[in-house]
Amino acid sequence: MSEFETFAVVLSFILGLGVAQILSSVVYLLQARREVRIAWTPLLWAYALLLYHVNFLFALLQAINEALWHLDLLMAALLFLAGGLVLPTAGRPLPDDLIDFFEEHGRIALLPFALFQGLNILYYALSGWPLFGPDGVLNIVLLLLLVPGFWGRGAVKFVTSLVFAGLVTVAFLFLWARPGAI
Repeated sequence: MSEFETFAVVLSFILGLGVAQILSSVVYLLQARREVRIAWTPLLWAYALLLYHVNFLFALLQAINEALWHLDLLMAALLFLAGGLVLPTAGRPLPDDLIDFFEEHGRIALLPFALFQGLNILYYALSGWPLFGPDGVLNIVLLLLLVPGFWGRGAVKFVTSLVFAGLVTVAFLFLWARPGAI
């Protein structure tokens, strides 16, 4: 196994743990559904983060730029951090209302998510991919949507999360790296 293959395994572990964290938080909320008022906004952000974790893993395994390995590691760590912050976990006291939790704690996940998205745009530029092609423009739009996602209130935050999750779903299905796409 080459050094880079070993590094890819480490990145896969980080991303896999991030996916496990998001899924276990969803299970925790489902088990506590009678005790917690569930809200769609944090669940949509968790869904988008889950798709990002899976897509980033697919991209790493298919078309990786070995010269930018340090960015790959930082980006994987940022996704892991965002995935761990977006929803409550079993190790913390159960919140009464998921939207209150998100406003106080969960929206902090959008900060490493925004940094990831900014680094993703930088990664595109350093890899020589067209920044104003469909992928590049979409990444810029997604970065801009994280601003009202973090600072918006009420309906603005919900609509932002809905649009973001919708765009990520379409991109995941038709535009971004997926098994067999490259």
